[in-house]
Amino acid sequence: LEPAEVLGSFLAQFYDDKLPARTLLLSQVAQEQELLAEALSTHAGRKITISVPQRGEKKDLTDHALQNAREALGRRLAETSTQARLLQGFAETFGLAKPPVRIEVYDNSHIMGTNA
Repeated sequence: LEPAEVLGSFLAQFYDDKLPARTLLLSQVAQEQELLAEALSTHAGRKITISVPQRGEKKDLTDHALQNAREALGRRLAETSTQARLLQGFAETFGLAKPPVRIEVYDNSHIMGTNA
């Protein structure tokens, strides 16, 4: 899939049950962007514009948002990788054929007495 297709589909799905802002700033063109803006306008009951700023403050905003998204994705991927390594180590330690999908822990420190 082309990035424009993915972006257009994402926006349509994301705003299916949400009201969009009056202006959507994108870092790149979405597929059928004008049609999407018309559909969102109809859905919202007010005019929605979708633009891809080329310069100025709005361009700076989209660049900053894109950089934040890349950094967040990097953190998420690093966290996922770390968790996968920990679960693999857990499986090796306990002789499991594959890493666990879920680990449950129960805290019974609040139960007192001999029948606990």
